[in-house]
Amino acid sequence: MEHEYEIIRHTALRHISIFVNDIRYRNVHFHRELELILILDGSGSVRIGEEICPAKANALFLVNSNESHSFDSPDGHLLCLIVQISSGFLRDVVPELRELTFRSGRIPDADGSLRARIRETALVFLRQGDLYGLRTVAGIADILVRLSDTLPHGIVPETPRSTDRLTRMRTWADYIDEHAETGVTLEDLGKAEGLSPTYLSHLFRSYFGIRFQEYLSNVRFEKALALVSDPALSVYDLALASGFSDPKYLNERFRKQFGCTVKQYRRQQDAALRGSIPHPPASAESRYTREEALALLSN
Repeated sequence: MEHEYEIIRHTALRHISIFVNDIRYRNVHFHRELELILILDGSGSVRIGEEICPAKANALFLVNSNESHSFDSPDGHLLCLIVQISSGFLRDVVPELRELTFRSGRIPDADGSLRARIRETALVFLRQGDLYGLRTVAGIADILVRLSDTLPHGIVPETPRSTDRLTRMRTWADYIDEHAETGVTLEDLGKAEGLSPTYLSHLFRSYFGIRFQEYLSNVRFEKALALVSDPALSVYDLALASGFSDPKYLNERFRKQFGCTVKQYRRQQDAALRGSIPHPPASAESRYTREEALALLSN
């Protein structure tokens, strides 16, 4: 099955995005963020990997980095509070836990304390009050500790050549992330993993749902989005810093994603353009504005 790689841009805080999304249908996709999904209203299902989980109000789910998932609500909608934490959060804050992975799926929360902490952290993030960044990071850290106390978890080993699917995916994703700015190739990853390029290419597409080169291009584009607001970087410098060998390839990617060049994107001050990525045709969803989400969660 072909999977969609979802481009995530953390516009308010590095590594963290929190928003409310009203979803009727979302096709199979994945991203490099760990995702927490709290169902606020509605009913339907959330598919995580091969498991289909019934979803209704107060259900809480976890999706690991690079894990495929989808949403479906044939009878109406799924109103979701979504917390996305990039793979770089723990790498920057607690490097020895950079490969922390949880059992995905529905999260048990009988007393509702974890849901309450998530909502509290979301309100801090959305209000953007005094020291909101520090308070949000503290909330996310507390949530991750609570998850570690609640769910089976482990540290994906840094040693290569594991045969476990999730371990391999995390190892390969980290390798690509760390080498994306250079001329990393399928052959390079194959040597690190002790696999032939042909076999690795087959495994990579089977695991991630897209080709290696497409995944690499997406990672480089995310890096470009994180740097594009820096006025000190020319388009040429931006291309090199994010791993594109030529500015024309970076401009082509911006045209594909936003319908404009890098320079035109930079001139745009519209928050909707700068803060969002167009939804694919195979989805039916509507993201609340920060003000709408804040009003909903404050009630």
